[in-house]
Order: sequence, then C-alpha cells, then structure tokens
Amino acid sequence: MYVRIQLFASEKVKLDPSSTREEEDLFKSIFEIEAPCNTLKVPEFLNCPVGYAMMDKPMVNNLGRSYEYDTIKDYIDSKGGCQIVDPVTSQITWAFSLNTALRDMIKWFKSENGWVRK
Repeated sequence: MYVRIQLFASEKVKLDPSSTREEEDLFKSIFEIEAPCNTLKVPEFLNCPVGYAMMDKPMVNNLGRSYEYDTIKDYIDSKGGCQIVDPVTSQITWAFSLNTALRDMIKWFKSENGWVRK
C-alpha cells in the first residue's frame, strides 16, 4: 500500500484527495512516530547539563546555571553537607531557586510539540 502525500512549504502535510481513509490513518500514525526523529531537536538550553534530559523543574544557582531539581538535589545530597561546587564550572555555589522563565519556556515548548514527553 502506498500513501500519496504532498508536502507544502508551511511544513503541513496534506494527503492526496484520492487517498483512502485507511491510508490517511496509516500515514498519520507513521508520521507522528517518525516526525520527532527527523524534524525537530530539543534545544540544548532546555536540557539539564548533568542529567542530559529536558528539565521540568529547572533550578538556577547564583552563577546563573540551571539544573533539573531532582538531579541537583541528588548531587547536593551526595556531597554530605560539604561546600557545594557547581557540577559544570567547579565554582563554589549556593542559593538555588526555581528558574521560572526557563520553566515557562519548557512548558511552552512541550505544548507546541506534542511528541515531547510531558
């Protein structure tokens, strides 16, 4: 079975009018699976530099570096109360707080890209 498609510059996919409903459904399910791998990459700044996954609750330190809450909490707990150094820059750090601007960007990105795990 072949699915006849036309790709438009707007990156919208329109199925050929002669396609059957079965062909359309098959194409849509294939496209939804393949699209994330082929068309869009998660911007690096949305990923935790330690855990390498997209952040949900980004925490920013006094140096301006953001990390996923669970990742940085585990890192701090592993230090056992010793002086905390930034895991990327190795500079002394303190005062982690929620990075609301980055959190809002992540929420927006997820809402615009349904293939991203929520």
